Amino acid sequence: MISCENLLLKYGDRTLLKLPDFQFEEKGFYVILGRNGSGKSSFLRLLAGLEQPQAGQLFLQNKPYSAWKRSDFAQELALLQTKQTTTAFMRGEEYVSLGRHPYLAWHGLLGQKDRQRIEEVMQALQIEELAQAKVGQCSDGEKQLLGLARVLVQDTPILLLDEISAHLDFINKKQSFQRLKTLAQKKLIILVSHELALAEAFADHILLLENRGLLSLAPQAASQKIEEIFEQTSPYHAKT
Repeated sequence: MISCENLLLKYGDRTLLKLPDFQFEEKGFYVILGRNGSGKSSFLRLLAGLEQPQAGQLFLQNKPYSAWKRSDFAQELALLQTKQTTTAFMRGEEYVSLGRHPYLAWHGLLGQKDRQRIEEVMQALQIEELAQAKVGQCSDGEKQLLGLARVLVQDTPILLLDEISAHLDFINKKQSFQRLKTLAQKKLIILVSHELALAEAFADHILLLENRGLLSLAPQAASQKIEEIFEQTSPYHAKT
């Protein structure tokens, strides 16, 4: 569970987010939508502890972020960003194995349990053929699937995902949303996306980042509500 209290996030003089109080439940599939430049990725980085708010506090499992050890925090929350830091000469399974590092002993060696988990996840995502492939030679879509595998093998109760479907074909996009919907029965998943139709079909909660705040929308009525909001705020909207 993640709780936000009186959050203020600014870049210079620009206010990206003002959020008095908000709570993400222990389980469920949340999709965050918003216009380009609305601060969706910055908000996700804030939730991941990579950005510091100018005011307010974040709590993970009712404990302030500042009170968590980094090693313990990494066993609670995993982040997949749009721009992933990879080594082009890494093999696919090596890159995926980075997700197991929070659980490794001081020597940093993978155990049988770690290797088994990596194999299970890569098979589930149908990317086992990328195990020995050089990451630098993989397509953008394949890299995204490898990134998803990396956060899944981290086995955290919370997943923060930024535009994981951007380079995927429609079949893989739909399968990814279906997979996240299933995982959200036991995890908290927060996804930043532009895929409104898929969000309506699979999300438990849709949040719209607009006018520096979060608006919670019912998935079955999200598209109509978003259209109404954007029409009212568009500079081309005829005011009466």
